[in-house]
Amino acid sequence: SEMCIRDRFYSKKSNELINAMGKGTALSQKLFAIGMQHITVDNTNNVVATIYGPELRKMFKSTSGSLYEHIEALCDRQVKGQTIFDWNLLMKDKENGKIEAHQVVTDASFKDGTLTLRYNNSLTDKIVNLQKNYTVLSLADTLSLKSVYSLRLYEMLKAAYLSLIHISEPTRQAEI
Repeated sequence: SEMCIRDRFYSKKSNELINAMGKGTALSQKLFAIGMQHITVDNTNNVVATIYGPELRKMFKSTSGSLYEHIEALCDRQVKGQTIFDWNLLMKDKENGKIEAHQVVTDASFKDGTLTLRYNNSLTDKIVNLQKNYTVLSLADTLSLKSVYSLRLYEMLKAAYLSLIHISEPTRQAEI
């Protein structure tokens, strides 16, 4: 789900994930974006993202020492209050009387300098092999944003803008 155009990395994100209401941190969104570069689907149909030490160091702006404290803050509510496990999605369809609520990240492990995140298997079709209703997002732009609000705004505006543009050639990508 990653593309490289003129030395910039892009990933696809489902418009359903972009527009779903839910709680998440800027860090959980950035980890999602970085993790999409190294994903597999395991035998239980969970998307598993692997994020390696150099990518973690860059994201945490850490040049030396252990990454353990950063990862502990991501996973342990007693350290920071909000964790990556607080990223929940709520999809409401009032007309049809349906509500779906999902915890996005179900498991995390950190060893040998590598972070592995497992995503809820009910969201797999919204993460991999996207053929339609997705938005192409720049990894550099995503990582440059500071707050969860600026990230959400960037994603929602880009998704809305791209839905207004009609691209007549199916193989052509719009770069914004």
